[in-house]
Amino acid sequence: MNSHIQKTKYRWTSFLLAVCMLLTLTSCSGAGSVYTVKGSPELVQTENPDSAHHTSKNLKSVLKSGLYELMLDEANCSFALKDTAGTVWYSLPVAANSTASLLTVEVTNGEKTYVLNSQDNSVAFGTAKAETTENGIKFSYVLSEKKDSPQFKIPVTLLITLADGQLVASVDCAELTSGVKGFSVSTVSVLPHFGAVAQAEEGDFLLIPDGSGAIIDLAKSGDAQYSVTTYGADYAVEESDSHNAIIAAFGLKNDTSAFAGIVTEGDAISEIKAQTLKDGMDNVYASFNVTPNGLTKTGDDKYDFAVAGDSYTGVISVCYRFISGSSATYSGLAAMCREQLVRDGMLSTRSVSDDESLPLNVTLIGGIKNTIVGTSEYTTFENAEDIAGVLKAKGINALTIKYDGALSGGLEQDNIGTAKLLSKLGNRDDYESLQSYLASQGFGLYLTVDLVTTASSGEKAGGVLHRGVDVSYANEVTKYLGSDTFNRSGLAAKNLTDNVVEFMNEMKEINVPGYCIGDAGYVLYSDFSNGYTDRQTYSENIFGQAIALSTNKNLMVEHGNLYALKNALIISDIPMGVSYEETASYSSVPFVQMILHGTVEYTGEYLNLAADYDKTLLRALEYGALPSFKWTNNEYIPKDAEFSALYYDNWTAQALEIYTTFNTVMADLRGARMTDHSTIQDGVYCTEYNNETYFYVNYTDADVTYNNLTIKAGSYLRVN
Repeated sequence: MNSHIQKTKYRWTSFLLAVCMLLTLTSCSGAGSVYTVKGSPELVQTENPDSAHHTSKNLKSVLKSGLYELMLDEANCSFALKDTAGTVWYSLPVAANSTASLLTVEVTNGEKTYVLNSQDNSVAFGTAKAETTENGIKFSYVLSEKKDSPQFKIPVTLLITLADGQLVASVDCAELTSGVKGFSVSTVSVLPHFGAVAQAEEGDFLLIPDGSGAIIDLAKSGDAQYSVTTYGADYAVEESDSHNAIIAAFGLKNDTSAFAGIVTEGDAISEIKAQTLKDGMDNVYASFNVTPNGLTKTGDDKYDFAVAGDSYTGVISVCYRFISGSSATYSGLAAMCREQLVRDGMLSTRSVSDDESLPLNVTLIGGIKNTIVGTSEYTTFENAEDIAGVLKAKGINALTIKYDGALSGGLEQDNIGTAKLLSKLGNRDDYESLQSYLASQGFGLYLTVDLVTTASSGEKAGGVLHRGVDVSYANEVTKYLGSDTFNRSGLAAKNLTDNVVEFMNEMKEINVPGYCIGDAGYVLYSDFSNGYTDRQTYSENIFGQAIALSTNKNLMVEHGNLYALKNALIISDIPMGVSYEETASYSSVPFVQMILHGTVEYTGEYLNLAADYDKTLLRALEYGALPSFKWTNNEYIPKDAEFSALYYDNWTAQALEIYTTFNTVMADLRGARMTDHSTIQDGVYCTEYNNETYFYVNYTDADVTYNNLTIKAGSYLRVN
């Protein structure tokens, strides 16, 4: 987010001349361009790598800073970091291997994709050098697929700096476009083997930001690979985002020391990757999608490969911070990540106040488009006021309402630039009555607004194969209303600011206390229309518009992608688990929640829509989430159900019970830091806060005794 993004493009003239007789090429209209190739490109990797170039040896001290010493291996262009306790973090391992490198780069022309690395494709060719700088080392490489008569020579400079106890690795991607001559640098991976573990011991782990966060127990792991895309898939080239992260950070623990890696520049084009091997090295690192590319299905087992004609030309950067001893836990890594994100201006410095009651969080569904009668109302402004009144009468004195589908188009909202209050829900006086009542009771109100997608008119973003950007997501309440999926189009990135200004002008005479950013909290894409906008630039634009929307307003964000969180008071429906299957070696942890708790509040899965109500409730308590429900005023009961899970009146008794429970055991923890999380035994966990509060949850069907404490089956216990 800190980088100054430069927009450049390069021409593919040589590429077209070289392969036009063999390949079918198309390009999108506008200044941005996409080239497509029938079939998948052939993957070409280095043959017979020389293991001599893949190890660290003859390391000499070149820089000391505080507790750390930077050492350089000039022959193999590698480095290591040593602390005063004697712990050494190697960029290339000392044990013999044939895979480790400081950089890996994929280069494609659509027909072939070459997988290159700094050691086999530069050091071995004599085109790499290392120079010491005032605060680090500059590694200069010229990468090519072969030593003699290569098709391309790609210059890459890796800067390593050491200051204030942190190591920073960065690459200026503007340099990558020179020397390409018909090829495109599609991905760059930075320090993929930094700190790699060759022989794991009990307690060693990798940490990746899958959903809420995942720990990979290296003592139990076999051969496996994991990859999570920061902020979800790029919908300009992909159709799904099955494994995603809302924060670009990762970690590794080896013996008594650990490091956290935080992507500080280029986060929106990054992926966090991890690999474990029974006979090999375990590693975790950040990879960057410099040029959008991907496979598009054109038939049964048939695909076209699409690659953009424009690339990201800013800086990519990863900051490494180190910890040892009893603090070398994933909670310790989370604390360092939070500190770094606050320092970088991505998270607020404020603390959540726990002076008032912890609120019950309710999402109300307003309207939704119906092909027969247009937009149908499910919870009108008058209904919403009545629901709030019922909850108040039952004794709920703190309430936050997120109002989905309250703008024109309902859940399939119109273009933000033309959106207004949905008339089917009532007139202006009805809305003002609702807002006035909520304000008089001290209740919160957030209108959900979709910023980057639309189900109606508006200038659309450009994707691959002459198409726009298509965004489809599952409708979790399809049994009650709407189709199985909501299908939307990405709006042109260049219009975001103007669209938000138009919307704010439309709403300026209406008293709206807060907005919830909907789609932009979980949807991010490249745009190839009217000039290329890369995901990093777009994320920075959304960051700015989120701040604009929060001016004199409260702000909520759906899902919680980091670029929208700076001024947010609450995140709705934050990930509360992992996307990969949990196993003995792969488990969910509240890594993201540890970073955020006390700074911004969050809700998890809606209790009334959960497949397992009791387990979802316990997970909210374990991960420090606020309770939440999603309701309508419609009592429709599906044929295969005994009652309506969406009808509010079926849940008011449970809502009061949950509200009372959470205020009794969690209210004074709202502003506390989550300082530790541990496994007592399978199915039993403990979350610790910085005010010496311990919170135990027991998911098993038997009582568990621990330290003379009894945690009841399927229940929880708070200890001060």
